[in-house]
Amino acid sequence: MAGLLSFLKDFQWFRKAGKTFSGGQYPALLQRLLLVLLIFSLSRLLFYFFNLQAFSSLSGISLLKVFLAGIRFDLSAILILNAPFILLFILPFRATKGKTAQKAGSIYFYFVNGLALFFNTVDMVYFRFVNTRTDAGIFRYLTTGNDFTTLLPSYIRDFWVVLLIVAAMMWVMTIVCRRIKTSFPEQGAQSFWAYFLSHLPWFVIFAALTLTGMRGGLQMRPITIVTAGNYAGAQYSPLVINTPFKIIKTFGKEGVEPVTYFEQEEELFKWFRPIKQYSLRHQESVPKNKNVVIIILEGFTREYSARLSPEYFKEGQESFTPFLDSLMDKSLVFEQTFANATRSVEAIPAITASIPHLMNRSFILSGYAGNVFHSLPLELKNRDYVSKFFHGGTNGTMGFDAFAGMAGFDAYYGRNEFNNDEYFDGRWGIFDEEFLQYTAEVLNSSREPFIAKVFTLSSHHPYTIPEKYHEVFPEGPLPIHQAVRYADYSLRRFFETAGQMPWYENTLFVVTSDHTSQVQHAQSLTRKAIFEVPLFFYVPGKKWNLQNLDEPVQHVDIMPSVLDYLQYDRDFISFGKSVFEDEQQRFAFHYLDGIYQVICSEYLLLFDGSQATGLFNHRRDPWVGHNLLEDKPEVAEALTRRLKARIQEYNNRMLTNSLTIE
Repeated sequence: MAGLLSFLKDFQWFRKAGKTFSGGQYPALLQRLLLVLLIFSLSRLLFYFFNLQAFSSLSGISLLKVFLAGIRFDLSAILILNAPFILLFILPFRATKGKTAQKAGSIYFYFVNGLALFFNTVDMVYFRFVNTRTDAGIFRYLTTGNDFTTLLPSYIRDFWVVLLIVAAMMWVMTIVCRRIKTSFPEQGAQSFWAYFLSHLPWFVIFAALTLTGMRGGLQMRPITIVTAGNYAGAQYSPLVINTPFKIIKTFGKEGVEPVTYFEQEEELFKWFRPIKQYSLRHQESVPKNKNVVIIILEGFTREYSARLSPEYFKEGQESFTPFLDSLMDKSLVFEQTFANATRSVEAIPAITASIPHLMNRSFILSGYAGNVFHSLPLELKNRDYVSKFFHGGTNGTMGFDAFAGMAGFDAYYGRNEFNNDEYFDGRWGIFDEEFLQYTAEVLNSSREPFIAKVFTLSSHHPYTIPEKYHEVFPEGPLPIHQAVRYADYSLRRFFETAGQMPWYENTLFVVTSDHTSQVQHAQSLTRKAIFEVPLFFYVPGKKWNLQNLDEPVQHVDIMPSVLDYLQYDRDFISFGKSVFEDEQQRFAFHYLDGIYQVICSEYLLLFDGSQATGLFNHRRDPWVGHNLLEDKPEVAEALTRRLKARIQEYNNRMLTNSLTIE
């Protein structure tokens, strides 16, 4: 009892801030950890205000619940990161209390917590671009290519306030921790065994508390990213968790686990079958040898277009994409179109090879990148197509050139091939206007038929456009708007140039965006809207006649749709479905923050891998805030089965390298 009273007495929280906090080793340890916990909570508050638009529908009790729940995840991350430091304090050995050991512990403490605060703070702004917290994939990104080092100066320039916040937090942590003086028993005061036995109970207590905190409580399983959705729904889980927690939980877990939701193949294929039997579908069709040009716009969001989102434009207000809007008037436009992920590196496999993003790591950077798979270039080689990939970025950017080779493209054209840095934007790559003109000229010298993939870049951060256009294209409410206007103009110039070339009339153009980006309206940040991108098909002079244009269409549908349109007559594996197939109901599916989701024409379902956690009527409830899981069990069950079938096929085929038909 005396020992407990002495332990409690050592806590001197009431002392003035200007004085030194002194006490025994255990109170000093708890004071340091509590300080880090307070700074993490402050980071969450700043994260909330930096991204207020994304969480604007949270208020009152719900918001308080999120912040209180966040403490649980903060504590878990802090204890995991600081486990070696805690162990140094609580081990019942004198050797760990010496000056050398404690100095090493202090260095570790400042380094690991400083790094954690850095990632946590950087996500205050990075979240705006990807709508999710950074995961362990950041380390693969930092060591792949030179994108990070190239763009670092612009990030520092634009987001210097983030570095200032990190520095301020580190300064506070350092100043306060230096005032926490730790007193250890004198080395000769007790024998080894007396010291060991007197401190052993405290070691057991602190070890047990630390392990419990690391797990997030005494429940059966440790808390995960998915757990955060229990407090305010999947849409707000990024506010509940912290970035270090997500990095920890995704580290070394880039892959997928085998699953068996359906024992019988017959039952599995009832809900989803990835094998496309085009040998039967087009066995008597006449092949079309049209050229195919797939244009992927960097970071274009649905709300930039007055054609797609008229509700966001006042009368007389010009669209940010006037040319695209005019092109859509002559195209086959799908009203509900979705990217399959939130990053460019995840969009490329979905568009090129109909491989969705359903795991923690992007396919290109995962251990499965060496798997054999079908792709548009590889399939169209059977029709004697030549294939070309165009991206004006510095070669090696995001691994696009490497993936282009794996996907079967005959040639890759980047900044190196353009070979004229007069039009280099200084950070990212070649300006869109010049690179798209170059693309048209290269295609004009190519033999036909060809398939080309063209990826723009000027609407990528830092949104640099040529100086001569600064006055031509006015700035908008968001930094990206001026770059979007320039990219739209560059696309107009491309079509004007291509329209004078002989290959143009015999070409199918597919236009979409890789993912969403900065948005002006809070409703564009719902769990559904963060994936909404433009997608349309354009053939010069063609009038389209197709029903069900309001059904969901997604990136993985592009490959089967293009092959279907060309009357392709071989079988292949695809996780999408052709838009030209007669289908009463279509679906889009995603994976984000440990939660799967499927979207049909009326409902959105959330699934944590074992059970459905939410069902929303996104047409009547655009904010997806009213959970209908108990009201519509039959709808939830059907959508869950469809999603389970896709997950089972995706995971097991990825693990067994079975993404192709033998």
